[in-house]
Amino acid sequence: MAQAETVKRARKAFEQAVTNDPSWNAVVDRAKSIFYQFEKDWSELNLSNMQTYLTPKYLQHIALMLEALKQMNRQNQMSNAQLSSAILFNVSYSGKNELDSFDVEMNASATDKLVDLNTQSNLQVDTKPFTELWRIEREGSIRQYLLDNMVKI
Repeated sequence: MAQAETVKRARKAFEQAVTNDPSWNAVVDRAKSIFYQFEKDWSELNLSNMQTYLTPKYLQHIALMLEALKQMNRQNQMSNAQLSSAILFNVSYSGKNELDSFDVEMNASATDKLVDLNTQSNLQVDTKPFTELWRIEREGSIRQYLLDNMVKI
């Protein structure tokens, strides 16, 4: 029941945001687009491409994670990513672009392999569905929504 109420409040805030700023119509599609691009770039260790859709703060965090994988000579390969739903559950519309943000629950599945690049062996393989909570913020300087945080639950 609490989750339904949270989604209802988010829907109301979202409708208000759309009324005042039509660019909000595309926020869920933006989150979905980032999801697929992130899975690809994470698998390919493509930090330079991530600059286009991560906040500078989160880019630094991801850079550290990718560097740790490189130092261990490992790669986290994600394939067959399928997003089953993206549910808005928190919307913060301020009327000032640089303060706008939203949280979205991403429900997905993928083949997630941790590979030892020295031996080309799979250290771990996971195909179970997963849920991530994403925080997306509007970057004022470029007026675009960027991924600011991700937590797997």
